Amino acid sequence: MKKYWNKLALAAAAAIMAACAPTYPEPTASGLPQASNLDVTIQVDQETNYVTFTMNNKGVVPIWIFGEQKIDGKASKKYSYTQNGVSLRFREAGEYAVEVKAYNANGISQGSVVKTFTMENTYRDPFDPTPYINAVSGDGSQNWVWNSTVDGHFGCGPSLDNPKGWWSCEAGGKEGFLYDDIMTFASNGEYTYDPVDDYGYANKGSEYKTQYKTADEDYLFGTELSTSKYTFESNWNDAGIEEVYLVLASGSEMSYVPHKSIVEEPRYLLMDSKPADMKKKLQMAAFVKTPDNPDGIAWYYEFVPEGSGGDEPEPEVEPLDPTRYDVEGDTNLWKSATLDVETWYSPGDWSGGLTPDYEITAGNGITVTIPEGVGGSEWMGQTKLKSHIASSADKEYDLSVTLLADEDMTVTIKLTNDPEGADDVNSFFYDGKVQLTAGEPLVYRRHNLKQSVSGDNVMLIFDFGRSPVGSTIMASEILFQEHQDGNLWKDATLDVETWYSPGDWSGGLTPDYEITEGNGIIVTVPEGTGGSEWMGQTKLKSHIASSTDKTYALSVTLLADQDMTVTIKLTNDPEAADDANMFFYDGNVKLTAGEPFLYVAKALSQAAAGDNVMLIFDFGRSPVGSVIEASEIIFMEE
Repeated sequence: MKKYWNKLALAAAAAIMAACAPTYPEPTASGLPQASNLDVTIQVDQETNYVTFTMNNKGVVPIWIFGEQKIDGKASKKYSYTQNGVSLRFREAGEYAVEVKAYNANGISQGSVVKTFTMENTYRDPFDPTPYINAVSGDGSQNWVWNSTVDGHFGCGPSLDNPKGWWSCEAGGKEGFLYDDIMTFASNGEYTYDPVDDYGYANKGSEYKTQYKTADEDYLFGTELSTSKYTFESNWNDAGIEEVYLVLASGSEMSYVPHKSIVEEPRYLLMDSKPADMKKKLQMAAFVKTPDNPDGIAWYYEFVPEGSGGDEPEPEVEPLDPTRYDVEGDTNLWKSATLDVETWYSPGDWSGGLTPDYEITAGNGITVTIPEGVGGSEWMGQTKLKSHIASSADKEYDLSVTLLADEDMTVTIKLTNDPEGADDVNSFFYDGKVQLTAGEPLVYRRHNLKQSVSGDNVMLIFDFGRSPVGSTIMASEILFQEHQDGNLWKDATLDVETWYSPGDWSGGLTPDYEITEGNGIIVTVPEGTGGSEWMGQTKLKSHIASSTDKTYALSVTLLADQDMTVTIKLTNDPEAADDANMFFYDGNVKLTAGEPFLYVAKALSQAAAGDNVMLIFDFGRSPVGSVIEASEIIFMEE
């Protein structure tokens, strides 16, 4: 999508700039694309229902217009697409039409052509309930309880799309009625409901076990521990969107009963059907019709694993960037660039003609003030910094720039090379969603940047067309350099040492392992491994020297084919008895089958230096025969 917006914006900008800059050719009506000449190829894959749209005319940008036709299972939220060669999925069988226009520097074609294509079959993704069963059953059996410590854990609304639209329960709002109940899902497909206090909770109009109802209000009803069956089923709704339901055996209760029909036919829509998210929070809704609500009412349920502490925010781990960014260093080409500035600012009619105040600052930075009249759309506030730096298609580059604005705004950053090719082969990247917060500096960095065609004038382009009038933005500490990789691990000379043992600590077991790209490793836990920590040691000896005068950072991505707990330790050989050479130890790293886990440790130091940094994994508690991969290892100075 970024490439698509990039092409659209640059083509439009080129047309406008041609009208106001004397060094550009003037647009002419004779140069407009002619709809009758548009040469379009539509390729239909009847097995996957993907359709590829290609315009074969040179020097124009296509516009594919679909209107409200359903694309990839939902009504199109985009009226048109401008990417050449765009592939879209049309899941429903039937005949479709696309209206085709095109534009170039002279403007948009007058008229259009309509092309039709046919999907022979309705496409539905095959459904496998296994990932969902694994998500709710944990290591074999998982207890779930109400997420009672947060607002909105329970509620009702007019539809499954809005199951809390009418009422939402505040934290602890049903204390004494719901929160002692335990719902258990096992990997063998068994569901157990334990009311604990022998009572469930029912809606006043539920028509369920009415002998317990004493007034015109919700009531507790007698029940007991029960075990039944559960599974997950897929359903495709009328809009062609897949829905996943938790389905229980008839007669199964789920703590709160809004109506007897949900016990007779228990079926709950997953509001978040990503298995990885379901392991942390189970969000469901049931739709029922009652005498009080003959048109139907949706009820929302939110559970969390027992003992998880409720809906606490999950810390996000950012991967390390091993790139070396030294603005003042000799590798920074930008600081000695010969800078030219070109601007094009316009009101909402794209007529151009506005001029911003700007000032070149130290290090070839810039401060810009947004002029009156700017139209408020992307590419209506272009500021191009032309560096006259040459770059090669055979090399990779890094960029860093610090942005500071006095108002909140969204800006665009693009790095390219002059002259700009019509198909953006000179472009390194485009980012149209850079969010700036007033008064807070943002360090924006990209690394390993490449372009398809070399050039001799690297341009850093900012677009402030959506910025508030009168606001000021400063771009400083700009760095452009050939890529500088600070990852010490990738160039290590790796030796591997293993010690695996049965339960009697006698050792002697040998795991299968394979060294992978970047000095990673894949290990298979051998038969007989004892099941305790340090009975499955794998040491990666890097022969990297480290110093007590520096701090370091480590990241590694772990992927296992079974759930397990492993140990990670970083130290230096020789290992001192008091662990003076150790950077850190973590014996409680949880891995979930099939889910990559990024482990990051920062601000690492040691009391004694060494010349052989060792990354130690212990898989002694891992299931026999399980396979663990450690990849994307980064060890770097901070």
